[in-house]
Amino acid sequence: LGSQELESTSYVTLPIEFDGITLEVDLFVVASEFMNTPVIVGTDVLNREGVRYVRTRDSQLLTRDTSGTDRVMNIRADTPILVNTPLVDDELQRLMAIINEFAPHFISGTAASTVNTGSMSIKLNSDVPVNYRPYRLSHAETLRVREIIKDLLDKGVIQESESDYASPILLVKKKDGSDRMCVDFRKLNDITVKDRFPLPRIDDHIDRLGRNKYFTSLDMATGFHQIPMEKDSVPLT
Repeated sequence: LGSQELESTSYVTLPIEFDGITLEVDLFVVASEFMNTPVIVGTDVLNREGVRYVRTRDSQLLTRDTSGTDRVMNIRADTPILVNTPLVDDELQRLMAIINEFAPHFISGTAASTVNTGSMSIKLNSDVPVNYRPYRLSHAETLRVREIIKDLLDKGVIQESESDYASPILLVKKKDGSDRMCVDFRKLNDITVKDRFPLPRIDDHIDRLGRNKYFTSLDMATGFHQIPMEKDSVPLT
């Protein structure tokens, strides 16, 4: 006991609870004249593996040591959603019938048709025509612009004009490396009366979907060229 050797008359192993932790401890019995407390806990208990002894100014605490404990996570595998599932004969026939019915609407390049859901109208707050000189293009860009304009004229998307309004064009590269002809309408936009009607809220549209399970998105191949212009707005563009 301390630096003094004592002879124990007997010992017993009992479960003892320390701060909610139960440990099996060997208890050695000595004469009461050598003890001023009922029990003395030795360092062999405090330093036991899996136990941590915390001592502060006012208290002492024995806790479980979790520093070396591995965490086991319960991982649930989601059931895979098969998107490209094969069609049975009846479904394949129905799909081919739909594709054949709407074959004229599957296109590549510039669309020659327009939508019938509405038209574009431009209202100005000034009667002064907007016209600017063309932007400078390289020889290769000029040839490419001529090809694009010829294609649009042949398909009836645009028409020749002698309008007092003229906005410059420029070529912009698409992600696939091809050229997109853009019109710089910024000066025309400056004198255009803005449409103040608010756009629908996306979250409202999502709420309206309800419990529907199948969704699709429809887009115009060349939306800028497929929205018809009102007759009195054609000279502006």
